[in-house]
Amino acid sequence: MVDENGQRLILSKIVADGVESMGFYVKISKILLMAIS
Repeated sequence: MVDENGQRLILSKIVADGVESMGFYVKISKILLMAIS
């Protein structure tokens, strides 16, 4: 039970980090698009 909760915590942290980095890339691509046009 404890191990399962620990794994879930790590998994949710990985997902959160992935979403955060995706948002970062979206911001960069929007800035690049604005600079090009």
